Amino acid sequence: MIVPRYVPGEWFAAVTDGTVGLLPPSASADLVARLWASLREDVGLGEHLQVLVSDGLAALPPFALVRLGDGRVQTVVRGPVVVEVSTAEGPRVLSGADVTTWSEAAVAGATAVTVRAADAVAGAADDGLPVLSAVVRASVVGVVLDRDGEAARDGSAAAADASADGPDGAEPAPVRRRDQRAATPPAGVPVAEPAAVEQVAPAAAPAAPTVPTVRPSPAAAPVAPAEPTGQPTPTAPAAPPSPAGPPPAEAPAEPGPTPADAPATTAVTAAAARPTVTAAPAAPASDDDSDAAAAGADHDGLTVLSSDVVALRRQLPEWAGDAVPGPFAVPAPQAPPVAKIHLSSGLVIALNRPVLLGRAPQVSRVTNSRLPRLVTVASPNQDISRTHAEVRQEGEHVLVTDLRSTNGVLLLRQGHGPQRLHPAEPTVVEPGVVVDLGEGVTFTVEHG
Repeated sequence: MIVPRYVPGEWFAAVTDGTVGLLPPSASADLVARLWASLREDVGLGEHLQVLVSDGLAALPPFALVRLGDGRVQTVVRGPVVVEVSTAEGPRVLSGADVTTWSEAAVAGATAVTVRAADAVAGAADDGLPVLSAVVRASVVGVVLDRDGEAARDGSAAAADASADGPDGAEPAPVRRRDQRAATPPAGVPVAEPAAVEQVAPAAAPAAPTVPTVRPSPAAAPVAPAEPTGQPTPTAPAAPPSPAGPPPAEAPAEPGPTPADAPATTAVTAAAARPTVTAAPAAPASDDDSDAAAAGADHDGLTVLSSDVVALRRQLPEWAGDAVPGPFAVPAPQAPPVAKIHLSSGLVIALNRPVLLGRAPQVSRVTNSRLPRLVTVASPNQDISRTHAEVRQEGEHVLVTDLRSTNGVLLLRQGHGPQRLHPAEPTVVEPGVVVDLGEGVTFTVEHG
């Protein structure tokens, strides 16, 4: 965090986040309070300057306004006030002692800035008191914009995070717990799981309709033990070994199942011990039905087969296959025509973007990424402010805003008295209404 420092004195120093204002001891408490309220808002130096000149140029006291941001310093100085800006190329000193109104400047690449009264000691702010956001009595205010310390802290934090991950940034290997190791049953002890038999037996039932009748036969070969897996495996029913004796000599017996293969063997034996089931003759099947029959052997009981989809389709009503109406064509909204303003000088300006009127208009900030058009009007007596009024079009209406000007903006309607606009409040202006800025500068609105 950047914390400014100040040296106690007689001047009023208003310090906020990124902005410093310095007023002389003769400034009124009301002016200091209004400047403090303006500095706390996120606006440019032009808005703060409007507060200082609200009482007229003759009553304008000496002052300094400094705005800091992204290594760039913007300054407005009047009277015996000095602003010193330190850059890589060297220091730059800005003063408004020999200027009739005020002096404006912008310095890029700044590393530090000091605002002080002309009679104060230069460089004294290094040993001053810290101030974050307040109004204090001071003669010098200094701000250092160097952020190398933060970068160093970020680098050390990144190094600490890298060391926590282990060498070469690799993640630590997972630790295998004792309860996660596979348990092996002791040799010679059969394992019986009735629940597994009940799950495997129904899976063997939904076989293809063309499976022939299965009957126990004394000459059937013994069934080879199934490979142990993590999931129950559907097994086709097979004939058990013949009770009369060992198998024929041309079919050598396979080695017996291990204790780990006991559940699969039990499932086969239980399925073979069921009564004989004779398959009914299968009806001629369509293409979809044949695909479902081919996948029936792998059906797990939870998957929707294509045969089920075909059956659902046959139950749908006839209108279910009708085409859904597509999206309707919606005409695109048309933008209103661009309005214009006719100045008393004969200039016609289109309102395709906002327009700022004044004797020396400036842009303090841009909204909606639209850069306003700056129009300078004549003001020999300086009754018109530098940025006096804004005119913009919103939809079919034209809005005029008094930008807190010194002498204000008047609306002249036929049959009515002059109407003064409220500062910073947009007002709709109809065609035929004369807008008076002062010193004979007027304009009217014309819709497109």
